[in-house]
Amino acid sequence: MANYPFCTIEPNVGIIEVPDDRLTKLAEIVETQKIVPAAVEFYDIAGLVRGASEGAGLGNKFLSHIRETALIVHVVRLFDDKNITHVDEVANPKQDIETIETELILSDLSTLDKQREPRPNAQKEEKAVWETVQLVKEKLNQGMSARDCELTDDQREHLKQFNLLSLKPVLFLFNVSEPQLMDPSDTQEKIKNLLVTLKKPNNAYLYLCAKLEQELSVLSPEEQVEYLATYNLEKSGLDRLVKSGVRLIGINFLPYCR
Repeated sequence: MANYPFCTIEPNVGIIEVPDDRLTKLAEIVETQKIVPAAVEFYDIAGLVRGASEGAGLGNKFLSHIRETALIVHVVRLFDDKNITHVDEVANPKQDIETIETELILSDLSTLDKQREPRPNAQKEEKAVWETVQLVKEKLNQGMSARDCELTDDQREHLKQFNLLSLKPVLFLFNVSEPQLMDPSDTQEKIKNLLVTLKKPNNAYLYLCAKLEQELSVLSPEEQVEYLATYNLEKSGLDRLVKSGVRLIGINFLPYCR
């Protein structure tokens, strides 16, 4: 990761195995030596800036990458560090979240604005889709993301063809400093207050220390356990991220043995 804006044009892709404590037991039961864990693909996409929906900061390209995902993991820096560049010079978690949400909403409005009202003799289904589009456009214009709209199952089905960005589930992943990691009560309180301010009190979130995760990546499994223990952690942030992501997109992965 480079320390300046728009350093990454194409997304970095990482394939991560889904941690599953059932694997060892399952291998013993079926008496196999080969286990193929489930895996998740992560696309590391550069951050959006204000005006991204109109192409600012290579926004159109970044938005197209987001469109291909099943879940948006929005990484938000929760601490300030003069040695780490921020596109707005100073880290502002509330503003950062609002910027991304706004650009996703504007992109969706652009998509729905292109839809044409069906002819009077159009089929009932076409008219129903049009009504759903108008409903969601009204909410988007009020600053509400599509995922926060109260929609019926039929209405959600109507929207599938448009692949709306603000309809995708979002997991906020807060990048915290080491002192913040050592003070979980204060850190969680800060995050919860932030989500309340953003009117997203029930939004899924996790927090981790990217610096710690980088240090863990070069350690053996045994060393990782010992290192995590110094922070009163049992699992790495990456493990927790994978499990939370899988749960949010509603997939129950089963390990495969052969």
